[in-house]
Amino acid sequence: GKVSDLATSRKSFINTQLAPLYGVTMPTTGLDKDGFAPIDLPENRSGIITSAGFLTSRSRPDQQSVVGRGLSVNDSILCQQNPAFPENLADQIKGLSAMQSNLSERERSGYRMKNAPCLGCHPGFDPYGMSLENFDQIGRFRTMDPSGRPLAAPVTLPPIAGGKTATNAVEMGKALAETGAFASCIGTKLLT
Repeated sequence: GKVSDLATSRKSFINTQLAPLYGVTMPTTGLDKDGFAPIDLPENRSGIITSAGFLTSRSRPDQQSVVGRGLSVNDSILCQQNPAFPENLADQIKGLSAMQSNLSERERSGYRMKNAPCLGCHPGFDPYGMSLENFDQIGRFRTMDPSGRPLAAPVTLPPIAGGKTATNAVEMGKALAETGAFASCIGTKLLT
């Protein structure tokens, strides 16, 4: 395959434990010696960014993390340097987080994207995390957040990812695959 397949392929391998998580029926034939079978992923998944392993490793124990996933795409998938956490603003950020505890992730991200002290950094990575909001902390697809609010993933991606609008994680994967930054980053990671 091509490097872009890492962001766009709907091919994967599952076992009986992963099948329900991915929302697919476990094949009864074609299993390898470890019990894995090749499958075509559902239409809401493609590439490494929608794999359960990637999504879980960038989540909190009790919920997904828009910021954590966004930072990971920015650094691990596009090789962009993430900004250092502003330790001098830790108390202010903690206070803002407490005040926003009843807001949806979209509302919190909207605030971070438009208001100090957050707007200097979050527009460069929050959109990636918002594109992945339809996946819970272990990577199950969902249409509602834990409070029963509908999830809407459309975002405008940062310029390094083409600045396009992505209405879901699959579209974000396609946009990432079209950037020179993605292929360059994967090449760099492979050589490293």
